[in-house]
Amino acid sequence: MNNKGVTLVELILSFALVSVTVIYFFQTIITVKKMYITVKNDTDDFINKAYAIKITDTILTNSYDLITNNINAIGFDDTTSTNWNEITDVNLINGINDNLHSLCDTSDNSYCSGTIKLFVKKYDANGVDGYMLKVGLNNVVFYKNISTR
Repeated sequence: MNNKGVTLVELILSFALVSVTVIYFFQTIITVKKMYITVKNDTDDFINKAYAIKITDTILTNSYDLITNNINAIGFDDTTSTNWNEITDVNLINGINDNLHSLCDTSDNSYCSGTIKLFVKKYDANGVDGYMLKVGLNNVVFYKNISTR
């Protein structure tokens, strides 16, 4: 007998092996796609946060005199105090927020759409008087040193 055909068992086995291979291939593709989306979202979030901090830092640097005048108006009794004092000058806060919102695209960046809160404490580091400014913008908090001139 010289049969050159394929038996039913061989056909079923071949189909099963191909099916398993295809399923694992698609699982791998779906996993890679989910990882790509997660990493992309994390990267976008990091970039938006960094952009908001950079814009805010630039605005604070440009508002140096206004901020130091407000800091000096707070008046510190104890230079060693670790208490944070909030800067509540409405004109200063509104001006900084307006500048932030005009420079930072709030439609794409949720970190830019909030209201800035400024807190300050005085410090004396290595004989140099200065202020530590804590800036809160939504869920982002960063610190900026302002030395007295």
